[in-house]
Amino acid sequence: MKDLTLWQPWATLVVYEVKPFEFRKYPAPKWIVGERINRVGILGTLLALAGVVVLHMAWRENWGGIQQVAAKVAQWFADTWSEVVGFVKGLFGDMVDGLAGTMKAGLSVMAAAADAFGQKDLARAIRGSLGVVDAIAADLKSGAAVKRIAVAALDLGKAAGLAAAAWWSTRTAASSTPRARTTTAPTASPIPSPPVASPRRRPSTSPSARSSPSARKGRA
Repeated sequence: MKDLTLWQPWATLVVYEVKPFEFRKYPAPKWIVGERINRVGILGTLLALAGVVVLHMAWRENWGGIQQVAAKVAQWFADTWSEVVGFVKGLFGDMVDGLAGTMKAGLSVMAAAADAFGQKDLARAIRGSLGVVDAIAADLKSGAAVKRIAVAALDLGKAAGLAAAAWWSTRTAASSTPRARTTTAPTASPIPSPPVASPRRRPSTSPSARSSPSARKGRA
């Protein structure tokens, strides 16, 4: 269903059938020529505006203790959100503790094996890494590690944005710079030379062209 937007007070006049026609300075769309004006959309818009006005007046005048009811609802949402966040944090903390305990148990087994094979230095290094596991688990539970990761991701995003902006500005400057046009000078067409008369060929006087005495005798 397609509608036509009307401003006030014309919308109200159309709803109450005081204004049966709509005139515009520009040509009307083909789909609306000769069609009846849909008053349902206009009436719905007016009802929505009236509802907003009534709600504003009710809040300002505190009809039926609406402000106190809204405060209780907001407090309930805040408490529920706090419980959800606490549950998620507790679940995440339990997961981190379980993972840290598993890693510490594996490291303890590795340290005991190193002691059994006489590798005292290796066993001492493995036992020293147990404190590193505890520190990482504490950072994850407190959110410090997540904050560091978020800050690093934000810095990486800023650097990528600056690089993209520099690349785009360079490309725009290169595309806006007018290119030098190379033109070739027109070459003059060669002037045809006048025809040269070829010299007349004289009869050959070479010995081979002379008639022999025998040939003259035969002709005689």
